[in-house]
This record gives sequence, structure tokens and C-alpha cells, in this order.
Amino acid sequence: MVLTPSITPKKGIVNQNKKSKTNLQLPTRKHAVSLYILLIAHHQPWIASIAASGFLANLVLSLVLWNFRDRVSPFPALMAILGFMAFTLPLVWLFVQTHASPASKNAMNWPVSRWPTVFVLILVPAMMIWSTYLERLAKLNHQSPPQSPKSGA
Repeated sequence: MVLTPSITPKKGIVNQNKKSKTNLQLPTRKHAVSLYILLIAHHQPWIASIAASGFLANLVLSLVLWNFRDRVSPFPALMAILGFMAFTLPLVWLFVQTHASPASKNAMNWPVSRWPTVFVLILVPAMMIWSTYLERLAKLNHQSPPQSPKSGA
């Protein structure tokens, strides 16, 4: 799936997905729900509830930060969400990997290689490092010029 930004002529809003009513569509919702359904279908509701609680905890943190959006800057809020995801995502991944039955892992096409686990462990910290780099780069490029002593400012 290739996302090409298009600007709507009326409002000038960049919309990544024209079929979506909102500008943001998280693919993790579909994957999370399918994970729960497959685990429940294979008689593992306990593991499904652990996976669902990790997803819901991230959602609750996002909603709390949204309610405090007038007091929390966007970048620290993003770092808080990513930091929490850096904890919950590998925790849920490793819990499902170690406790799920082989039948449910086959139904979910769970990878047998160790590389996806390494990817899950470094994905969110890498996103945090990249976001921090971009934030600092933007601050360096958009600094106000030094004031001239003759201007009186």
C-alpha cells in the first residue's frame, strides 16, 4: 500500500487516505483485533486479554495526553506515547511468542525466525531516536537570528 499525500482543494488539508473519514488510519487496530480473535478462537483468552490490555493501555495514554493537549507540547507527548509503546509492544510480543500454542501461532503466521523479534525490540526506540533527531534539526534550522545591537531590541 503506497500512501501518496493529496491536498484537498477546499481546506488545504493533507489527507493520506481518501477513503478514511479522518486523516489518520492506524493499521495496528486491524492487526490487534485479528490477533485477539485468533487467540480467542484457539481457546487462549488469557493471552488475548494480555495483548488487548497492552493495546488499551496505549490507547488510554493517548486519550489522556489528548485531554491535556493544552498543557503538554506535541513532541513530549509523542515521546511519552512512543516510550510507553517501547515497553508494551515488546512485552506483548514476547508474551504471545512464549505462551501461545503452536496451533494459534500457525493460524497467525507467527514468524519462526528471531529477526522479527529483534525488529520489534528496536522499532520503537529507533522511531524515538529519529523523531528526536528531526526535532533538534528543526530547532537548529529555525532559530531566530541574533538581534542587531543597533535595532534597540
